[in-house]
Amino acid sequence: MHGAVTSLVATLGVLSAPPSSFTTAKNALVRTLREEYTSMFDPMRTEFYVPSVTFKDPMISISGISAYRNNVDMLAGRTLLGRVLFKDASIELHDVIEDDHDPYALTTRWTLQLCMQVLPWQPYARFSGVSKYTLNDCAQVVSQRDYWDSINLSAGEYVERPALEALPGFFAQLT
Repeated sequence: MHGAVTSLVATLGVLSAPPSSFTTAKNALVRTLREEYTSMFDPMRTEFYVPSVTFKDPMISISGISAYRNNVDMLAGRTLLGRVLFKDASIELHDVIEDDHDPYALTTRWTLQLCMQVLPWQPYARFSGVSKYTLNDCAQVVSQRDYWDSINLSAGEYVERPALEALPGFFAQLT
């Protein structure tokens, strides 16, 4: 629904603030994202995400809150596969940016670090990027699209790249 409202507002050239309940909920979401990034999403506050939330980064695309949580838990080493593959995972949140033109959009800037303990020399991957969040009328996350600076940043803009380009880019981050 918000897309139609946004289009109408843009067509009419009218700036419209969302209702205060939306603003209150969005402010709570921003606070929650700051907490989730700091704690590596432990706990993940699922009430701030729609059950069908989608996530896409340069390597994977998933949908559903269980898959979303499982992906974060794997990176953090809280699943069996995650405990085999990774250790010392952390996300440093640099900023949460609200879009002046679209109240249903948020962007976070972050740096992710993790150790690939499955490899004998246990290298660390450290990379920065942004997450672009789309919200619904209740300020819940409908989708999250991650862009990695090392893969997607081109001439100051984030661009889509084929998933096959992401794997070499990920391994290039290992030190």
